[in-house]
Parts: sequence; C-alpha cells; structure tokens
Amino acid sequence: MKTTILFVKVLLLVSLMMCTGCGTCVAWRTRNNSESGWFGADLIPKGAYSGVKTDAVGAALGVVSPVPFLPLTPFAVADMPLSAIGDTCMLPYYLK
Repeated sequence: MKTTILFVKVLLLVSLMMCTGCGTCVAWRTRNNSESGWFGADLIPKGAYSGVKTDAVGAALGVVSPVPFLPLTPFAVADMPLSAIGDTCMLPYYLK
C-alpha cells in the first residue's frame, strides 16, 4: 500500500514537472513559427506575459468546454507561476 501511494506521488510530481513553463513555450513557438499550438493561433495571446495568458486560456477552456480540455485545467493552473517566471526571462524578447 505504501509503495502504491509513493508511486502515485512520484507520478504526479513527474507529470507536473513535465508541464513546467508550457504556456511560455507554446506562446513563444506560436509567435515565432506561426504554428497553431493546441488552441489555434487566434487564441494564443500576444504581448508581455503571453505564457501566463495562454495558461489562463487553457484553464478557461477546461471550464467552458469540459470534454477535451477538463483534464488539462489543473496543469494549466499549476503552470501559471512557472510560466510567469519564464515570461519574465523572455520579457526583453517580447518587447522588441
């Protein structure tokens, strides 16, 4: 039983770590390559802190249309502080 609980905790931690800064990466890739990402190019916010805004769009889509995006909502919310750090590092490039 203890091994199962430890396994679930480690799996959850690894899942959250894989998701770090994803909003920043999606926004940056969409900005530079005109790729649509997961949401479509028209839903990817532009400007400063677009990674945090992208996470907010992902979380809102999970609430508004729960079928495809609901499982991603907790990850989008957990990713917001990490995307804020990534966006702060990318701020000089965003403001060019």
